[in-house]
Amino acid sequence: MNWPAKKILITKLITPAVISLFAMVILFTRLDRIALYPWDEARFAEITYELSENHDWLNLTFNQRSYLRKPPLYFWLSGATFNLLGSQEFAGRFWTTLLGLLTVITVYYIGTNMFDSLSGVFAALILLATPLFFKEARTAQTDIPLTFLLTCSLYCFYLSREKSKYLVPGLFFVGLAIMTKSAAGLIPLGIAGVYLVTTGNFAVLKNRYLPPGLILLLAIVIPWHAYQLRAYPGQFFESYFSHQVYDRMVRPLESHSGGLFYYLSILFSRVMPWSLVFVLGLKTFWREERYQKQVRYLLTWFLTILIAFSLFGTKSGTYIIPLLPPLALLCGYYFRTLTTSNSQKVMRTFNWLNIVLGLASLAIMLILTAHYFLPGLAIFPLKFRLAYLNAGRLIAFWLLLLVSSFFYPARTKQTKRRLAVFLLLFIVSVAAVNLEGENLEIIRDPYRDVRAVALASKALTPPGKTIYSRKITAETLSFYSRHRIEELDRNEEIENITANGDYYFILPAEQYQGQRSLFPSSEVIYQEGGIVLIKDVDSEDSRSVVSERASAPD
Repeated sequence: MNWPAKKILITKLITPAVISLFAMVILFTRLDRIALYPWDEARFAEITYELSENHDWLNLTFNQRSYLRKPPLYFWLSGATFNLLGSQEFAGRFWTTLLGLLTVITVYYIGTNMFDSLSGVFAALILLATPLFFKEARTAQTDIPLTFLLTCSLYCFYLSREKSKYLVPGLFFVGLAIMTKSAAGLIPLGIAGVYLVTTGNFAVLKNRYLPPGLILLLAIVIPWHAYQLRAYPGQFFESYFSHQVYDRMVRPLESHSGGLFYYLSILFSRVMPWSLVFVLGLKTFWREERYQKQVRYLLTWFLTILIAFSLFGTKSGTYIIPLLPPLALLCGYYFRTLTTSNSQKVMRTFNWLNIVLGLASLAIMLILTAHYFLPGLAIFPLKFRLAYLNAGRLIAFWLLLLVSSFFYPARTKQTKRRLAVFLLLFIVSVAAVNLEGENLEIIRDPYRDVRAVALASKALTPPGKTIYSRKITAETLSFYSRHRIEELDRNEEIENITANGDYYFILPAEQYQGQRSLFPSSEVIYQEGGIVLIKDVDSEDSRSVVSERASAPD
């Protein structure tokens, strides 16, 4: 086999296969060990379960009520997996993780096409080693599937500059993105529009593949939306368009608020150390000549998403996941330029990285120490779990870089291959740190007790019985208990329920002991950690419940 053939084999098959295997191990390891998180993850799992049980693929329901906030594509995919694997954590997270894996591979091919194979390898591994991407790719939600579809769409738009036929699959992926996360699926069109305006190249508007591509997009999007508008005329428009799209754009919803620079803080907390590498590479990107069009396209992709979501009223760290692929591609290209630079320049870069990461680590440690030992001097509130996890990652990144720098002698002549191996080892080390951080989260598993009590309630309460909860969200309870859950927070609501007798409640043990008067003639029938399941002892099924306690899951 001649060298060109070997190069094609390595670039097209062997290298992506190795990356896929590594990413599979990183992403799928212990995927089912932690309980589903409340809100989006548990809610999406419950919607999927009800869809697969009801065999109604057009009308989504949550807690046995119509759910009109999201389009159905993600739930269709997950529903098929539930039918095949059963309703469990792995099945609920499978499609998000699989599409996260495919996003990594897609980024490799984009980097290889735009620059070269080594840039693609760097970019794919950097994306995999990004804490925000890694965490969300192991969570049952729609941001990673959306990111995969947007990445495919924008890659096709890029290819359509040379081969116009790629415009059709690009618009096809836009249609699928809309069916995954409604208006967010239009992001590629916005980015393409900004790129056309900034470059002044409007030839694509005369592309003969544009009309059939738009027809395909509409054929994907219109049928389900038209059905929903007809089946729920006023309710669907209010919930799906007005609340989920317009209201989120103009004001904060569900306590997801933040200032104009909110996402910059996300980039420098949940995207480290690659956000710092991106900043260091800005000078290289500005002076780029050989790959000027590619770098401009990626910067447009990155900045359009960052600026647009910074202007929206509702803010969440997961909203900017679609800008991670262009960030990884630019950082991968920057690392690639380092392999062709002289040794002194490389060491200057890594010395600056060491200094900045070291100072940031010191500042983080001081802030956390002040919050822990001197809460009166706290500058701003912290979510301790997330703060300590990000601080640990930041310090670990710094130590990795500091130690690895000693293995790169600056005064000796280095080959391109040796530097490339050095950079790859650093990226893989960062990925390993992320995986270890996830393992620590699995050991802690903050919702383990909630899951245990919900599973116990399935055995200890009559089928079809409504269970009430206080201070515990309904999503996780509903999925694990297979009961309808009603959340009650006001004392008056609780008194109305308990006055009628024959009730079941799941709530924190501390709440139960502190407000025992709200639950007359009640007893604890199951407890796990700080969560209890209580019932009215005067109800008709009291004896049967007592006899079944022994069969409750441990």
